[in-house]
Amino acid sequence: MTGDSETPETTAWLKTLPASLLGPTDVYKSIHHGAKNGDSARWLAAVRPKNVVIGVGPNNYGHPTAEALALYKKVGAAIYRTDLNGTVTVTVQKSGQFAITTQNGTGVKGTATAPRTAPPRPAPVPVPAAPAPVSYANCAAVRAAGKAPLLRGQPGYAPKLDRDGDGVACE
Repeated sequence: MTGDSETPETTAWLKTLPASLLGPTDVYKSIHHGAKNGDSARWLAAVRPKNVVIGVGPNNYGHPTAEALALYKKVGAAIYRTDLNGTVTVTVQKSGQFAITTQNGTGVKGTATAPRTAPPRPAPVPVPAAPAPVSYANCAAVRAAGKAPLLRGQPGYAPKLDRDGDGVACE
């Protein structure tokens, strides 16, 4: 759930998060009601949504935009819009099976019908243990490690190292 994020946020997430954490996604809530400055081809290539739910009603912004709808169609996602489908409900079972039901009709593109059930998920693949968190006592230690500057979200970043609070430590 990306809320009202925009392209700068998704660009930053793509720089800091491995693609394996981002997708594929069975059910994806569109960014900012399908705004032009929300989802991008690059972001959706990482997220790989199978179903997109757009929470939108009457508005003066043109949401969802033709650009956003074209992006969702290009990745082959079924599109559910609350302005057309009414309430969209996603029910998920412990097994990972899910169903999407709507108050009015089905998703766009003819690829989704209500309800839709996902195939069973394969057994989870063991994930290697995460490396120990990186911590630096001060900026001199960051520089000695060759890691300066540190950006918010990178290993070792800490607010105590970011004197001006701009998200860049030991600059």
